[in-house]
Amino acid sequence: MRHASSAQALLAAAVACAFGIVFVNAASAADEATHGLSPATAGTMTAFAAPTLPSAGEGRRQFLKLNCYSCHGNFAGGGIGPGLAGVSRGEVAFNVLNGNDGGMPSFAGYVDDTDIDNLTNYFAGVGTGNEWVFMDWWKKFPKK
Repeated sequence: MRHASSAQALLAAAVACAFGIVFVNAASAADEATHGLSPATAGTMTAFAAPTLPSAGEGRRQFLKLNCYSCHGNFAGGGIGPGLAGVSRGEVAFNVLNGNDGGMPSFAGYVDDTDIDNLTNYFAGVGTGNEWVFMDWWKKFPKK
């Protein structure tokens, strides 16, 4: 009988611990879900729609996620590849979707029209006071 009580106590502790983790994660998710958003925007979000960064921020995320920085520099200022500040949407779309003879591969299988728009908006802010410079692209709301 003593073993049953120990097993029950262990199970209860495990359940309490699991619920504690869930509550901590829920609180962290709630804090993260509104980071950087106005109260009006945060108030209109639903539990079903994953909030995103503004277009230029999502462009920065895509730039990092696709490892564009390895050739174009950490902040799109240039490196092995050219600097990308202010490039047009047409240039972004053509080169990202087709690659080029200078060594850039095609990313057609990894991006869509929204990604092209986001990248273009990110490049429009490069070198300005509105530039997104975060490196931790995997976070929902990295600091600008």
